[in-house]
Amino acid sequence: MLEVKSVLVPVDSSSGSEAALHFGRRLAEKRNVSVRVLHVAQSKAAAKRFEEDFSPRLSEVADAGIDLEVTVVTRKRPAEAIIEQSQALGVDAILMGKHGSRTTDRLLTYLGAYGQVIGTTAEYVVRTADRPVLLTSPRFVHGPLDIRRILVAIDFSRHTPAAIRLGRDLRGFFGAEVELLHVRNGSASPVPPVPELETPGVDDCRFVVRRGQVDRAVVERVQERGIDLLVINSHGHTSDPRSRLGEVADKLIRSAPCSVLTVKSFGRPLAVPDNEDHEFTARLLGEITAAT
Repeated sequence: MLEVKSVLVPVDSSSGSEAALHFGRRLAEKRNVSVRVLHVAQSKAAAKRFEEDFSPRLSEVADAGIDLEVTVVTRKRPAEAIIEQSQALGVDAILMGKHGSRTTDRLLTYLGAYGQVIGTTAEYVVRTADRPVLLTSPRFVHGPLDIRRILVAIDFSRHTPAAIRLGRDLRGFFGAEVELLHVRNGSASPVPPVPELETPGVDDCRFVVRRGQVDRAVVERVQERGIDLLVINSHGHTSDPRSRLGEVADKLIRSAPCSVLTVKSFGRPLAVPDNEDHEFTARLLGEITAAT
């Protein structure tokens, strides 16, 4: 099961943060997850205005029995405040929008750039946080989350069993279709050359193999399947372990036109694999080998 007891949701006036807050409330309703809201104000007057504007929401969540607390800080860089609060509160994950209030939503919509632009605050948090970060799609602001299709990118590194475990857990939570995607990219892959492969997997998770440049192949699959949530590891086989974010992960965060959950290869895990996950990983490698 997902090991999520509390999440941090930084909020501002952007649609992305509204989507993240909506996502956090859904987690609280379904899994009794504690939601810790953070707002970084530029002044004490701005902090007071936020508290006044947000108070009606606190009444709503209190009536719904949701465990939600709000922290307002001033005169700090938002990115640094988010990292500090995530560590001080010991949350299991950070939920935030790809774009903050300083990135104009109307302009991004006009340019069709929601999948290609990431705010500087979100970029810093994804690179620096020692726990999973979910960058939410702005389309989740209103109505249900509507996560029907989840894509989990796997590379058969040592983190793959945990990624598979997470995909299985997310499938159970959302009642969604889950697809496990491995992209063959020349000598970077630990598996031999293979034609495109598609086969059922554990818990009805589909397993798919594609060939090509990893980030492009993943984005193409996201668009082809209408994926709502992409799950990726922060580092893969070719990543520099000294870096905070691998090159492929960085490209996918910027280019994927959906919500992206980045699972860190260091720090706090979000899902712990069991023997079945390790056995399934070995079986998938066996199927690829048999198909060559």
